[in-house]
Amino acid sequence: MKEITAILQRLNEREPLPRLLPEQVWDDQLSEEINTLAAEEIRPEGEAPPSPQTVEAVRSSLLLLNDDLYSSHTISQSLDNPLGSYLHGVMHRREGDFPNAKYWFRKAGEHPIHALLYDEGRKMDADLEQRGTWDPAAMVDEVEEVHRNGAEDSDKGMALRKLQMLEMQMLIGFSVGSE
Repeated sequence: MKEITAILQRLNEREPLPRLLPEQVWDDQLSEEINTLAAEEIRPEGEAPPSPQTVEAVRSSLLLLNDDLYSSHTISQSLDNPLGSYLHGVMHRREGDFPNAKYWFRKAGEHPIHALLYDEGRKMDADLEQRGTWDPAAMVDEVEEVHRNGAEDSDKGMALRKLQMLEMQMLIGFSVGSE
């Protein structure tokens, strides 16, 4: 558990916030640490180790937050479940393949993080408040518009970056306890 705690601390303290569409891996060494994370390092001592599929979901979500899209993609496309599809959707949104991102979000369906993501996220973005629910396809559309307008550092772009960070943090938490 110590190793994943250190990884999460480094990722959560990133400054500036991860870009919506990163151009490179944030920390190559951290990707190596994530890829070698053992099952026993994911759960607190005394708890049963997670299944291999859960370990891979945790790795994929951590890699997303480290902007290692290629490595995350390799893992998420091998996870044949709604969580894998959701992670796959986030990865494609972050690489700028917006139609493919929507496909994977549709395939994932309603996700357990959506209600909490909406409740917390609407404090960050007034547009989300108006929607009344978390809608991954709407997030894709907003990211695409901000990207197309070169406005990632605008107020709207920063609000989306905060939402994205929150989404990825929630996915990591969900992945850790996904059995």
